Amino acid sequence: MDDLLVNIGCGSTWHPAWVNLDLRPVSPQVRSWDVAGGLPFGDAEVQACYASHVLEHLSRPQAKALLNVLQQNVTQYESAFGEIHLEPQAPGGSVQ
Repeated sequence: MDDLLVNIGCGSTWHPAWVNLDLRPVSPQVRSWDVAGGLPFGDAEVQACYASHVLEHLSRPQAKALLNVLQQNVTQYESAFGEIHLEPQAPGGSVQ
């Protein structure tokens, strides 16, 4: 099985080898998806995900829900790719 790589909230920066998700796709290569409702994949399906400047577009409960989904596989990701860093750009600092 091929590795499932997901680019969450990709905007205009998408990659043809990844599943690219955005609320408002700018290309046919980008799948329309609202990550506030979670991700369209099962547990442990995703090999890696990338999300840049996404959390600040979500409400606090939505951001927490997305982080919880990502947390389900954090140990697997870290063993494969190294330490994971999350740096939200929300006003006032981190998501709590």
